[in-house]
Amino acid sequence: MDRTEVVVRRPRQDDEPLRVGKVLDRAGTTATVQWHDDGSIEENVRLDSRNLLAPEGSLRHLYLVDSAELQRRFTADPMGIVIHLLRERPKGLKGTDIKSTLVGFGLEKATVDKKWKVLQPQLTGRDDVTFNSNVYMWKPSGKAPEPDEPLSLPDSGEQPRKRPSEPFATRSGKPFATRLSELLDAAQPRPVQDFLATPLRTGVLLGRLNHSAIDELLSELQETDRQAFSVMLLAVPGRAPGDPLSTEIYRDVLIAATAELRADPSPALRPAVVWLLRKVADSATLPAEAVEPFVQLALLLTQDPQKAELKALEAAACAISGALPATHHGLLRIAERLPFTPEGGRTKLTAAVGERWPTDVLDERWWAGMTVQDLVDCAQGRFGRLTRSPEVVEAIIRPLLERELAGATTRARLSLFLGMPSQYAELLPVPAVAEAFARVGQRDPLAASWIDALREQDRLDALKEDVRRAREEAAAAAERAEAAEERRRELADRLQRLEEDLRDLQGAEVTIRAAQERQIKIDVIRALADLAAEVEELTAAKAAPEILVERVRGLAATHSLRPIGNANGEVIFDLELHEPIYGAPEPGVPVLVIRPGYIWNELILQRALVDPKE
Repeated sequence: MDRTEVVVRRPRQDDEPLRVGKVLDRAGTTATVQWHDDGSIEENVRLDSRNLLAPEGSLRHLYLVDSAELQRRFTADPMGIVIHLLRERPKGLKGTDIKSTLVGFGLEKATVDKKWKVLQPQLTGRDDVTFNSNVYMWKPSGKAPEPDEPLSLPDSGEQPRKRPSEPFATRSGKPFATRLSELLDAAQPRPVQDFLATPLRTGVLLGRLNHSAIDELLSELQETDRQAFSVMLLAVPGRAPGDPLSTEIYRDVLIAATAELRADPSPALRPAVVWLLRKVADSATLPAEAVEPFVQLALLLTQDPQKAELKALEAAACAISGALPATHHGLLRIAERLPFTPEGGRTKLTAAVGERWPTDVLDERWWAGMTVQDLVDCAQGRFGRLTRSPEVVEAIIRPLLERELAGATTRARLSLFLGMPSQYAELLPVPAVAEAFARVGQRDPLAASWIDALREQDRLDALKEDVRRAREEAAAAAERAEAAEERRRELADRLQRLEEDLRDLQGAEVTIRAAQERQIKIDVIRALADLAAEVEELTAAKAAPEILVERVRGLAATHSLRPIGNANGEVIFDLELHEPIYGAPEPGVPVLVIRPGYIWNELILQRALVDPKE
């Protein structure tokens, strides 16, 4: 079951409280939130680097509300924190992902590395953890899966503690925010959160510095500030990524960058977008949490992209093809900006969309601009399989081949069709190929001489083949006619015999059925007569009721009739054998038989009528 989501709003000023609210509704990066502190409902809360989303009771929730408490718990019970992290990730995590996620939650990298050396061998020996293909995965104990228990957070009746904006100073003695503001020539010191809230502009400013200045500042920072600075380096043009970051941080940075570029679509920010997309795309796998904001940011580059921006879109398309969002809306805008190349972004993205949404990829816009040469070059792998599917062949590939073949006027162009893979060549109409040869021959004397020679030889070969085929067909036709006549005679004889047998069987069947029906009626009437005579005889003799019942049941038993219960007798209720006169008794409760039922050869003729006991 999905866990409730909350939004944690970070303070802008030191005297401003941190707020937490429950998400009532969410559409993309906009949410409706009911704040815990005063119960007010705020609509259109934009999720960014200040308003951060987290599953309620998750490690991320605890980190955002009280990172010091998370550090304390990790120090006291590191295994418990790791197990909780695995329970939050049903698909499991690699060891490097576990460590980078914990570091992303503000834990010191050195501490995490040290604890991991102890935890790693213990994890593989636990009954509730599986280790396969370098992935650790939590498995519930017992037959039924255990629920994902949320973490206990600090007392919800208290205001969440503020996270200090400047917990550490650099080795120079100055706070990180002050040192960073000086480095970027800010008019006055700004909180670190302000720089994180505008990752693109921060990336542009840092990009103006030389690498040595950045490396010097990076070497001075404590672990927590070093991580914040690594986040800022994501959007720095030409700068390699810093320390490993968690998937949540990637998502938050992408959301903040998208909101920033929408608010200020300045061309000066686009280089930072390029590098942010490329760095996220170059990660091993695009995190699932970051796919949607990654797509939204890439879409902002599709308006008149320049050369560098097209390269970023190529990388983005390749990354998205391996981790598709919930819908393909907007992906077409990315794809149609790119060329079709082997292993290129458009090729991979189109193939991935075709596998997930096979009917939607029949939209011609997905294939706009593709040439036969592109088709031949990209004929391998996933894209090749897509172009061989019957629906794509009929809607896209066959019309493309016929259209370009109709425009072939040179030997070089014609050679493309002659040399293409057989799965495409067999789609070419033979008359269209002949017309293309004739069209090329009109412009090219050499090709015309080949065609003439081929035509003369073709005519002679065709005549010889016609004669040979005619002789063979005549001989075969004679043999088939003779065999057909013999077969006709055999079938006529067999049909006559079958008709005679059928008439005999029908007459015998009518006689047997009539005799059987008459015997059945006689047996039923005889049994009824026996019963009537027995009842009349006993009644005339004024026999006791129990004797009458006993004699009637004995007579019934001779015809394989077995009673279901005794009148006024108590039985255990069985819905298959008993019919209550009212109510719906539970199976197994005692009931009173009003009228018995009867079973004949395991067939229930009539259920016993019973009265539920109060």
